[in-house]
Amino acid sequence: MDVCKVGPRDRFHPEQEDAMRKDETTNDAAKRAHARSKAGGAAPDVRGDDRTRAEVKKEQKDAHLGHLVPHAGHAAYEAAHVAEVHVVHALEAKVGGMLGLGAAGTAAAFTGGVGAAGGMILGYFEIKEAHANGKAQREALAKEQVHVAVIAALDLPPGHKAQRLDAHGDTPRGHGSAAFKITEALVSDPRAIAVLQMHCDRGITAGLDYRASGQTKEAFLAAHPEVARRRAADVAFKEGFDAATACEGKELDTLKAGLAARTPKYACAEVRMRG
Repeated sequence: MDVCKVGPRDRFHPEQEDAMRKDETTNDAAKRAHARSKAGGAAPDVRGDDRTRAEVKKEQKDAHLGHLVPHAGHAAYEAAHVAEVHVVHALEAKVGGMLGLGAAGTAAAFTGGVGAAGGMILGYFEIKEAHANGKAQREALAKEQVHVAVIAALDLPPGHKAQRLDAHGDTPRGHGSAAFKITEALVSDPRAIAVLQMHCDRGITAGLDYRASGQTKEAFLAAHPEVARRRAADVAFKEGFDAATACEGKELDTLKAGLAARTPKYACAEVRMRG
């Protein structure tokens, strides 16, 4: 039987097929949804290997502890982090102006008369560091909101999906949140959903190939550089690949069944799952 001679209900919509043939990236589909969602801010570029906000914060904390020295600027650094760096711009402007003060004024304001110049400069650069760290955290959070939306929109086993969403615990996803709005925009666009699921199913296919290979994940990715590249570059592909490698038992059966149900539709749309 020619699978492409089935009824319309057994095929993707023509607009979906057209979108998949164009092979739009997950990033482009997500950015379009972000713009429609009115979530606020510019739509970030996202990749499969983006770090979560929690990972960025830990990296910053580890880096700071590695060169921690006692000085007045440390208090400014900690205070800025507690406030989630919302006041850093004002502090930075204030500190910048105070750099023009004499040694006595600087000491009185920042070091209590001990090590005035050194304490002032160190404190200033600690605040600059806090500013940079806060910016990195905000950027990570903006990307993580898109990751959450993509995961929520994909057809993945419920238990695995819940675990993946929980891994993004720093990202609010309740009603009215940015992640919620972006998810709404994605699921209301059949073309975007088709594109995201296509990349996810390519990842699932590659993940199942890995399982069948008997290789370690590192060896498989080294032997298949295109798979490694896509996993790093594309959020939906990575989620599909990782689901295929993590799911077991009934969840793995559910994953395989979903892919099997869509495979004839991909054939009709002339969409390749490998290569």
